[in-house]
Amino acid sequence: MKMKKILGAVATLSMVCLTVSTAFAATPVYQYGFDGDLGGATVVTRSDATPEMPAADSSVAPQYVEGKYGQAINLDGTYGLQLPVKEIGKDYTISFWVKPARFSDFSPFLVLGSNFLDDTKANWVSITKSSWVGDTSPTVWSRNAALAAWPWCDATDAEMIPKDEWTHIAIVVDSSVDTSADEANTVGCSIYVNGELKKEGGHVAADALVGDVMAFVGINPWDPVQKEVVDEIKIYNTVLTADEVKDAMNTPIADTAATTDTAATTTDTAASTDVPKTGVVSSAIIFGLGAAVLGTGSVALKRKEK
Repeated sequence: MKMKKILGAVATLSMVCLTVSTAFAATPVYQYGFDGDLGGATVVTRSDATPEMPAADSSVAPQYVEGKYGQAINLDGTYGLQLPVKEIGKDYTISFWVKPARFSDFSPFLVLGSNFLDDTKANWVSITKSSWVGDTSPTVWSRNAALAAWPWCDATDAEMIPKDEWTHIAIVVDSSVDTSADEANTVGCSIYVNGELKKEGGHVAADALVGDVMAFVGINPWDPVQKEVVDEIKIYNTVLTADEVKDAMNTPIADTAATTDTAATTTDTAASTDVPKTGVVSSAIIFGLGAAVLGTGSVALKRKEK
């Protein structure tokens, strides 16, 4: 009788809790905290000639300064970074803290893409600023040459990025949002500034981060090298919600590193943790609880692959 009551209690608890899905927090596929090392990134420079792809330059030593959390990388206007990033996908979120020392139209805080100098294949997304919307308004400029797409997505001019102060910027691109009625071959883009949604219904080039993606910080093939301090770069292959953007903004990479799923794979550069935002924990917890109560062993929790 006692065993039947235990079994009944476990079954009831399982049925109740299985109705609640507690999803794992969003986990970046690439993340860079710059706490005294580059995390696999490479220092790159470019001559005054344009266009010219940035190239690795071992003669330049990276500069570390006090960051938003821990340390950060200081780009003094003479060099940038190339991140060891691969294909991101149709959907993505890019989150980072930046403290600019100067501004220049088109100079990127971050730029990601492929075939930058091929007018027939160029695919890229650049997070920059624009003086035509507001002198320091965050702007997303993108291109997919094959689709003849070259759109802009601007945040409101009321939301400036101040010099020499930390600002958090996140862009969220959702391929399920078709914005072709506004501009052909584009998808939905949202811009967050300091965790607040400042642009919704914007658009960027579709499939801009599909293929052999490269990622640069503070430098591109065309424009003046940016002068900025950058910290906590997080790149996701998913569409983050508003709450998840705030979580990305407020959670230091150092706090999440120790809790990263040990079953996750990493890139061959050891620069980041490749774990998608997937999985539901409630059922595993309940069955694990049942196993513990009944003495039938343990249940290993694993993230469900996307």
